[in-house]
Amino acid sequence: MLIIVILTSCNDQEPSIVDPSSKIQDRLWNYVTSNETEYPDYLVNEDGTYNIIILCHENIHVDECKGRIEKYGLITRHRWENVFDVSINPNNIIPLANEPLIKYIEEGNFPTGLDPITDNEVLPIEN
Repeated sequence: MLIIVILTSCNDQEPSIVDPSSKIQDRLWNYVTSNETEYPDYLVNEDGTYNIIILCHENIHVDECKGRIEKYGLITRHRWENVFDVSINPNNIIPLANEPLIKYIEEGNFPTGLDPITDNEVLPIEN
């Protein structure tokens, strides 16, 4: 029996075969998929867009990442390599997560000193 596997580039417009919920931080997924009305101040902008951090797969060129992300939201900061801060309409988060080049999406712009998962204060490590 011969099995042939064809790998396609992320340039294709085919959606990811990975469940988008596995690519989105749990708490952010809950905000996007529920009727939640209370959000952390740092997540939602005055215009209703969300601040998120996007990690693209390492083998994708930065320009390709930027081009694809900009179809869904506004890149506000290029952190490093394939990591971007983005302001995005919450309705665009799941479609963005369906893009094959997206590895992970999480809440962005959390204040220094707060744990992004629990909102608990993070104390500095003492030497």
